[in-house]
Amino acid sequence: MHDEVDEYGISTDVLVRGRRGMVALGLFIGELEKEIAIHGGLTLTGYTVSRQPGGWRIVLRADRNGQHLVAFAGGRTLMGLYRNLYYDLYNSILRWRVDRFK
Repeated sequence: MHDEVDEYGISTDVLVRGRRGMVALGLFIGELEKEIAIHGGLTLTGYTVSRQPGGWRIVLRADRNGQHLVAFAGGRTLMGLYRNLYYDLYNSILRWRVDRFK
């Protein structure tokens, strides 16, 4: 990762379909279901974004061969949340767990 950012403060390391920065992050968010399938091998079944003390959190729900899974990501800002989710998913560090409530 390097320190270059676009005019919105989003790292130019964010790269989706040949686009960088905020445009790439917009593509990532808009096609989240597809991104989860490509980079996680899962079927996204839903997600919830909520404001938490000190920032934002997303709860992702997905299915893998009938097994219900859940993963979490967070950030101080909403854009930070999506940027962190991008990095976690693209770097294979997003941790999926069995959904205890399914």
